[in-house]
Amino acid sequence: MLRQRLEQGEAVGIIDYKLPERNLDFPAFWLGALVEKMGTHHEAYKRFMRYGGIEGLVRDVGRIPAKRDVLWGGGVGFIYWV
Repeated sequence: MLRQRLEQGEAVGIIDYKLPERNLDFPAFWLGALVEKMGTHHEAYKRFMRYGGIEGLVRDVGRIPAKRDVLWGGGVGFIYWV
């Protein structure tokens, strides 16, 4: 769906969990994993993170984002394509 929207020329922004890239990211990553463990879709979260989290989506689409930010102490990524 993401690839389709980008091919149609739409701007797309996504905020979701990301894998830790440095030691300072781990506390937020662990907190996010704990919150997701309490939810009903923990298996979907684990599959998403095994896939690479939000960075896995970037890799899969193959298009360079216009903006990429790290939020929530390193546990969340914001990716924006124009």
